[in-house]
Amino acid sequence: DRGRFPREKVCGEALSRLAMAWLRKLGLEERVREAAHPVTEILAFSPSQVGFTIQGPFLTLRRLVLDALLAERAASLGALFCHGRAQDVMAAPDGTVMASVAGCGKPLRARIGVLATGAAVGLASRIGLVTDPRPNAVAVRCHVRSSFPIAQLVVFYLPSLIPGYGWIFPMGKGEYNVGCVAFC
Repeated sequence: DRGRFPREKVCGEALSRLAMAWLRKLGLEERVREAAHPVTEILAFSPSQVGFTIQGPFLTLRRLVLDALLAERAASLGALFCHGRAQDVMAAPDGTVMASVAGCGKPLRARIGVLATGAAVGLASRIGLVTDPRPNAVAVRCHVRSSFPIAQLVVFYLPSLIPGYGWIFPMGKGEYNVGCVAFC
């Protein structure tokens, strides 16, 4: 990972049924449930401001906690977890993947490689995985405290304000993840 843990990340603090199914396969579902806040539904508003609900279950959990649990579990299953910027990725003749990572003393070799770069697409562009390096969206979010109770995940589309959407996610104990994304 390029950043040292714990580190903040804008997205990913609401977990769907599909995410929970993957956590179950990884043997992490119980640990995540213990740390997460349960939410039963999403209240969504369409671009024309028609409201509708989507039944859960869902979980909300700070990325600081989720990422640490994922990294710990991956390491317990044999993954090598190191910090630094990926400099190069290539297929080796034996079908494995080789990666050189700044901050890691030797090249890494694996059966499977995942290049998750976020907005820093220089390497992915250089090896032909990205054809248009321009960003297609930008997002911001913050955590706020409020005594006003909101029990649902709230997602709303306001095309007259931004070409994107906003959200309010209850995180438990009066804390909310509030943010928006604008498409470029």
